[in-house]
Amino acid sequence: MEVARDLLELKELISQLGLTDDKRDSLRYEVSIPGNYYIEKENQHRSLYACRLVDVSTRGACIEIEEVTFQLNDIVRLQFSIGSNITEAFGRVVYIDRKGNGYKVGLQSTTEKENIVNQLLCKCWISP
Repeated sequence: MEVARDLLELKELISQLGLTDDKRDSLRYEVSIPGNYYIEKENQHRSLYACRLVDVSTRGACIEIEEVTFQLNDIVRLQFSIGSNITEAFGRVVYIDRKGNGYKVGLQSTTEKENIVNQLLCKCWISP
């Protein structure tokens, strides 16, 4: 049932991507999707760490994590299971804020064409 809710949330994003608000170029959409991430660095072992996607927009995303394993400007690859599909997206770390016992991390799309929402949705909906 939780997977169905996650899919509905992502599907709703598709229909609303053209909307804007007064403060931002694109609206943020609150979600709560568990996943994993790793740091995109050459010659480095890619350990997976747990995260939770808490909001997403065409410009970026926000994840919550328990410990910081990267620095500002690092490229982070996100992985989420949606149904039987694994979908991925990547973004550049633009802020790291303490939140309770963990951290809130802002990720920015690295290119306009490959924004985070498109990355997540294309891989999710195209996969067999």
